[in-house]
Amino acid sequence: MLNRKSWKNTPNGWFNEKDDLITVLSEQHITGSVRYCNVFHCSRCYKRYYLPWMLKRHAKKCMPSFDNIVYEQNDLSIAYVNVDSSPLERLICERISRISQVESGWDFPLLHMNNWLNTDIRSHAFLLLKDRSIISYLAIRDQKLLHDKELKDNRILSDIFTIHSYRQKGYAKILLLNALEFLGEPFESLVFLTPFTDKGSNFVSAISKSLGVLKISTCH
Repeated sequence: MLNRKSWKNTPNGWFNEKDDLITVLSEQHITGSVRYCNVFHCSRCYKRYYLPWMLKRHAKKCMPSFDNIVYEQNDLSIAYVNVDSSPLERLICERISRISQVESGWDFPLLHMNNWLNTDIRSHAFLLLKDRSIISYLAIRDQKLLHDKELKDNRILSDIFTIHSYRQKGYAKILLLNALEFLGEPFESLVFLTPFTDKGSNFVSAISKSLGVLKISTCH
């Protein structure tokens, strides 16, 4: 058995070309690399590489752009992606959802190719960019849920993820509140997909308290 080790003197994890820590992986997590267990992602398109020099070569020419920018302030902007967006924009969201899946423990990514095509679920994705690099992402879907034996339309927050280097700085809150404003959806009517991770539960509790919302709606 080959001795697997990290490229860096850090826990096994995923990084981008700016050395921002995207997420931490367990030492047992198999990345596909034979010897090294860190994985490197482009901060603009989230394509992954197992060798850092390959990422740096890719990053020099990677220039994706988003057609629908719904928020801009200083060095921050928010891009909106839906079924009508370009295939690359949708693919970027799918890639980030796969990263979120690893940390949240779901058996499958919560936003994938078939979501866009499902006529019973309308998917919305939002990306928070800082200096053109993606630092946070969320997915909301429109779906009918059963309430008092009647199917009613709901907006469900199914996935939210911020790379580790930018957590606890208010970026996820900025992204969520501006996404809801764009969709015309009040926070108190939003439904949250459960179960939460511990960090997800802390985030929902903190933002609910800051907005004065005493009770949130959840679904499985």
